[in-house]
Amino acid sequence: MKWFTDDFWFCSIEGEADPGPGPEPASSEAAQAALKATEKPAPLLTEDKPKEEVAPPKPEAPPAYDETKLAFPDGVTLDKESLSKFGEIAKVAGLSQPAAQQLVDLYNSVSKANSDTIMANWNKTCDGWVTEVKADKEIGAAILGDLRGLDAVKATVGKVIDNPALTDPKFRESLEISRWGDNPAAIRTLYRWAKALTEGSGVRGEPPSAQRPRSAAATLYPNLRQTE
Repeated sequence: MKWFTDDFWFCSIEGEADPGPGPEPASSEAAQAALKATEKPAPLLTEDKPKEEVAPPKPEAPPAYDETKLAFPDGVTLDKESLSKFGEIAKVAGLSQPAAQQLVDLYNSVSKANSDTIMANWNKTCDGWVTEVKADKEIGAAILGDLRGLDAVKATVGKVIDNPALTDPKFRESLEISRWGDNPAAIRTLYRWAKALTEGSGVRGEPPSAQRPRSAAATLYPNLRQTE
């Protein structure tokens, strides 16, 4: 296609159609906005590069169960048979040393709680006995010289349980340790026994009969009735 110009006037060669007016150029503001939308900011030299992810180190396996490393509270020991059975269970279950120690600590804690509960209940029972003894009529009416009530009972019983010929020396200690000596029934019983032993009367007997020679049969069979 050839174009001829003459005073800025355009015409086309015969047979060529006039293309008509072209598209209007876009405004400078719209062009700049479109350019900014497609531009990507260049990375700054001072920007940190993304760090590579590093896998965390694998935790060390806990130590295996070792019976000799178990710790128990002061004064607490586990019998060898029970400890052996626990060790068998721990090994079959694959328990680690920390897990086994936690179970031992739990056992000790539960055992102590049970023991404390039993002792508290026993002390409560014994304290109730002391209250009953103070209100007991038989014990309160006891008299020994200038002593009255429980003091008279203690003095009377003491004559028997402190006499090594009548009572084992460890008997009083057992009464105190077990607190059975606070039991009203035990106190009344000991008091009655002591009174019978220390205040009893003599036994009457028949006057001796005339002695006569005994036969051999009478010596061998003293209960055999003899005939004249």
